[in-house]
Amino acid sequence: MVGKATSVSSGGSGYNYALGKDQAEVIEKHGIVAENGKELEDEFKIYQEQNSRCNNNNINIIISPSPEDIQKLDNEQLRSITKDFMKKMELDTHQYVAIKHTPPNGRIHVHVYCNRINENGKAFKDNFIGKKAQRVAQEIAQERGLVNAKDIQKNQQILDKVNLKEIRQHIYNKHNEVMQIGKPRDFNEYIKQMKLKDVEVNSTITKQNKIQGFRVKHQGFDLKATQVHKNMSLSRTGLKTDVPKLKNISKAKPLSKALDVGVSIPKLAVNVTKEIIKKKSKGIRH
Repeated sequence: MVGKATSVSSGGSGYNYALGKDQAEVIEKHGIVAENGKELEDEFKIYQEQNSRCNNNNINIIISPSPEDIQKLDNEQLRSITKDFMKKMELDTHQYVAIKHTPPNGRIHVHVYCNRINENGKAFKDNFIGKKAQRVAQEIAQERGLVNAKDIQKNQQILDKVNLKEIRQHIYNKHNEVMQIGKPRDFNEYIKQMKLKDVEVNSTITKQNKIQGFRVKHQGFDLKATQVHKNMSLSRTGLKTDVPKLKNISKAKPLSKALDVGVSIPKLAVNVTKEIIKKKSKGIRH
């Protein structure tokens, strides 16, 4: 069994996405009644408003049993494992919802969307939360006689592959929403709209200081835009990245004939000063 956990800034959009995937089944709720992402965010917000300093105030967790153990585990057992996992993570008093996914390849796993802020407004310390999730999953596997240590690395690779596929689709859906509904005028506006959807966009700059592409960050994944989908290449988006040129600026009229023929102001001032000194010197002579 493998466990993975990351702190993120939004939980509602992930919840909505999870509900529409792979024969999704809600197997556990704690401290909430939410039926969709908007309701989840509203319920989480009650505690999160007590701690405005915490930006990544949600925790996303994935619990993935080994393929060898999947057939042994029904929903009640998965629910029990999830509750045990949350208790060992010291998140069992926090609000959360757990969703079971059964993808076509049969690799059943559980997504947990958890409020990082507790009822007292205190944020759960997320230092090394990913390592802790791995350790907790291994402990539970050992206690329950499930596959663990020998297959941890193999299962982690499987989990990352499954999760990456879901994340790529999730990001691409958000990209399409921005392009089709938001209709950004340029690349900067695209960046702002994607940020509102919890996707960070970073430009890839060449030595000539030109934008050649971009990367996206979402729920702990950092990917090239073209790794998400070929249609997310900068050229295919058609978004303008050039700095707008200044137009309709009238040409300034020269201040004098000297300026008009290309004589600089400092040089002109020196010449005038010399001429004045010469005239004064002549006036002193007898």
